[in-house]
Amino acid sequence: MLRLACEMAAHGQSGSIVILICDEGTRYDATYYNDNWVRERGFDLAPHTHRIDRAYRTGAWSALDRALGSGSGYPAVHGGQPDS
Repeated sequence: MLRLACEMAAHGQSGSIVILICDEGTRYDATYYNDNWVRERGFDLAPHTHRIDRAYRTGAWSALDRALGSGSGYPAVHGGQPDS
C-alpha cells in the first residue's frame, strides 16, 4: 500500500487506497510478528524495514529497488494502471 501511494504521488495522481484487514493478527504474535522467529528462519527484514522507513520519510519509493529487482511482488503503477 505504501509503495502504491508513493508511485501515485510520483505520477501526480491522487485518490483513495482501500485495504481490507480481516483480523488484528494476534495469532501470529509468536511467529510472523516475532523478530527472533523470523531471524531464526533465515529472513533478513532490515533491507525491507529500511525501504519502508525511507518511503515514510521521503514519500518516494526508491528507483534503486526496482533497478536491483527487489522482487517485492507489487507492480509499479503508471497512468493509474498496474503493469502486467
